[in-house]
Amino acid sequence: MANPGRTKDSLSRELSEARRTLSQALEATASSALGDPSDSDAHHSYVLEQTGAMMVEMGPDRRITYASATSESIQGFTPDELIGDDWLERVHPDDLGSLFDFAGQLSDPKQRPKALFRIRHRDGHWVWLDATVVLRYRTDDGEVRSVSFTRDVSESRRAALELRESEERYRRVAEASRDIIAESDQHGNPLYLSPIAADMFGIPVEEQLREDAFARVHPDDREDAAKVFAEGMARGRMELRRPYRVLHSDGSWRWIRGSGMPYQRADGKTAYLTVARDVTEAVEAEIERRQLQLRMQHAQKLESLGVMAAGIAHDFNNVLTPILGEASLAVGELPEDSPARRQAEKVLRAAHRAAALTNQMLAYTGEGPLAIDSVDLGELAEEIADLLASSAPASTVVTCELDDSLPRVEGDASQLSQVVMNLITNASEAVNDAGGRVAIRTGTVTLDRKTLANTVLGDALEPGRFVYVEVADDGCGIDAATLERIFDPFFTTKFTGRGLGLAAVLGIVRTHGGAIEIDTRRGEGTRIVVYFPPSAVPASETPVESVSPIGEWTSHGTVLVIEDDPGVRAFTEDTLSRAGLDVLAAADGREGIETFRKHKDQIRLVLLDRTMPVTGGAEAFEAIRTLDPEARVVLVSGYSEEHAARRITRRELSGFLKKPFLPEELLGVVRGALRETAEGVE
Repeated sequence: MANPGRTKDSLSRELSEARRTLSQALEATASSALGDPSDSDAHHSYVLEQTGAMMVEMGPDRRITYASATSESIQGFTPDELIGDDWLERVHPDDLGSLFDFAGQLSDPKQRPKALFRIRHRDGHWVWLDATVVLRYRTDDGEVRSVSFTRDVSESRRAALELRESEERYRRVAEASRDIIAESDQHGNPLYLSPIAADMFGIPVEEQLREDAFARVHPDDREDAAKVFAEGMARGRMELRRPYRVLHSDGSWRWIRGSGMPYQRADGKTAYLTVARDVTEAVEAEIERRQLQLRMQHAQKLESLGVMAAGIAHDFNNVLTPILGEASLAVGELPEDSPARRQAEKVLRAAHRAAALTNQMLAYTGEGPLAIDSVDLGELAEEIADLLASSAPASTVVTCELDDSLPRVEGDASQLSQVVMNLITNASEAVNDAGGRVAIRTGTVTLDRKTLANTVLGDALEPGRFVYVEVADDGCGIDAATLERIFDPFFTTKFTGRGLGLAAVLGIVRTHGGAIEIDTRRGEGTRIVVYFPPSAVPASETPVESVSPIGEWTSHGTVLVIEDDPGVRAFTEDTLSRAGLDVLAAADGREGIETFRKHKDQIRLVLLDRTMPVTGGAEAFEAIRTLDPEARVVLVSGYSEEHAARRITRRELSGFLKKPFLPEELLGVVRGALRETAEGVE
């Protein structure tokens, strides 16, 4: 309330002075627009309209005693309609509390009360008003009245609310999004990171904001990421076209892909807004898909090469069989001092080398003959390492780290020796010129499915415990182009191809249910590890029974030879005839079946080739056993017995003869088969 000590005249002068001061302020505000207006009321109304304001005078009962003409444009009521109005009835219920505080300050002359509230417009919508009391005075009747300057702030209030809602909306979007929303300065240093960044990288956002630009990016990706960022700043937008790796707190790398663009902040500085997401699963899945595709392509290539190698080996064995056989017969019939004998012996030695090559080709295809036993890889590796150490140059240092308690491996000792010998020989040659180290290790390890998938041949293996032999060198290493062809037959980086090398190793490891791991870096060396499943069968302690020589063994009876190759057929007939046997010959399976049908009562044994045109060996075998369930059949093939008898396992064979063969090998198998007949021959 006003000071009661003031006189009526002084209050009148105070009110006049206040009105004059307010009028001067309003006139100054509008002078540039109105010049020097002659109508003061019109002048005041114009200024109030331009500022979106109205002037209100209220009595002690809070009822309006005066309202400026702008009240109609703001509230929809004319001044006359507002006089005497209890305007509190039109105030929004949620704002009444703040107005009570406002009303309480009216009695304090030291206060200049302000209020922000909503009032209902004549048409029913809400108008935001910002009211400030500029004067309080006492009338001649003793009433205390207040004069307030009230502005319509609906638009600014609405804009502020929309801004707040927008900020809240984007804050919640940032918090709910699984993508990282980041803001950085023009150098790439982080200014803001959405909360998901903490989960994605395992580090609090506050800590990440203290890091330098690109600090968590993988070293191999950092230069490219910085380059793309700089280009984006220069051209006004950026798109990270390929993902890059970012370090997680657990030490793993997460693949991130994002896009962004620079923008001008309110403070005039340029910032960069980026939206990025974790694409680790997608990238790793794509990497795995590509690796699988490469492995499939490699497997298909190996399979194609294997089919080719098997076919060549089969045909080559057919060619070698008569060469070996006839040369062997010639050597046996020629005198010791005959020049022709020496020439025949040279032919025989060359044929033996060719036969060894076909065995390597079959080993590559995984169809080589096996003499299964329980093998100690450690002893085998040690023997070969000792042999290498004695023949290697002095500049080559060979070391062995062999596990004394190594489980045995079930396999063919000679073929496993070939694997180790090839690996050690290759390692020795890799360091031979300049000298270096070759390390041979054996041991056991447990491999999971993921590790096996990254090895050669490991896709089909079950996870578990494996015995391994490892050969490592610090030589020249293997480049990517060579690595792709390392298991190809006759492929070599040396002066000339000398055999199947690692191609045979691949076939032997495949046959033994193993896998191969290769780790190499150009100029740093190569490490090759071969894994085999441990054997559950103890080592055989039974000495190998020696085979007594055939000598001048002879017999009687009829043998049916079913063989499509004329050379092999002629050699077989000749050898059997020399032993006193009568021979019937057929050039294919169909002819062989008909011959057996006609002479089954006199045929004591059938020599049956596995692979023939028209009717194959498996079909011929079934037909012969149908005609005579007790028929004795020896299977002949250039493949291993396991491969050749795959479709004949339902019936028992009387023997197996591997091509190429010598006369004594042929007679030995025939002798064993005839020994089991009811008649007997000895």
